[in-house]
Amino acid sequence: MSTKTRSTLKIVSVLLFAMWILMVQSIIIVPALQPYLFWIVVLSFVLLFIAAR
Repeated sequence: MSTKTRSTLKIVSVLLFAMWILMVQSIIIVPALQPYLFWIVVLSFVLLFIAAR
């Protein structure tokens, strides 16, 4: 996996986690994603794990 791909995965992971934090604190509200908050965090950590390999 190239360095550019790893960097992109890390950025996406951080953005997903930041979105999760903002949604939990009700700073932003996306009703369609509300039921999937747990899976957003899981996806974020999986992407970070893949990028770290």
